[in-house]
Amino acid sequence: MTRLTRGEQKDLNRDRVLDSAGKLFREKGFHGASVEEIADAAGFSRGVVYSQFGSKDDLFLALLEQRMEWRTSQGMELVRNAPVGPELMSVLTDQQLKIQEADTPWTLAWIEFRTHAARTPDLNRRYAELHRESIDRLAAIFELLVSKAGLHPRFEPAEYARFVAALDTGGVLERVATGPGPIELATRALWLVLNDSADEEGE
Repeated sequence: MTRLTRGEQKDLNRDRVLDSAGKLFREKGFHGASVEEIADAAGFSRGVVYSQFGSKDDLFLALLEQRMEWRTSQGMELVRNAPVGPELMSVLTDQQLKIQEADTPWTLAWIEFRTHAARTPDLNRRYAELHRESIDRLAAIFELLVSKAGLHPRFEPAEYARFVAALDTGGVLERVATGPGPIELATRALWLVLNDSADEEGE
């Protein structure tokens, strides 16, 4: 077997911690999962976790960044491979609903973290920076979407991105309380708004 370099071993340890943290945050929530439990699940001491991440907040922010990159890559691929025309948004909506349903525990932990960060100014600033990057990435997906669908929306892609981000958060809470109906309606309403703006441009 090839011996890992110190840097490679450090990266491997980091990935193991992130994987264990992601599972525990989904299972117990942000506040419910402790650093000690995360370290045990990864097979490390608490000191190893703190050497990789300064705090549980840092650990969660790293997971958010990792997930943001995954969602961006997935979103771009979906838009590129989706059919051109009115059915484009239907395909994307169905996929979004599947993602939300499959990973509701993560979104609930994320909402819990957002509430925690909002009460801590420095942490909230760090989260806001990451959130702005997420909005920029989502706006890029919207730019590709409206171009492929031949639409001329009345608002800038970043404005739609912020709207969808709010839907994503509130929609999960509604799903937990009442089922999938509200988020389906809200997501399809967005498509109606896009179509409406396209019609007005054509008049």
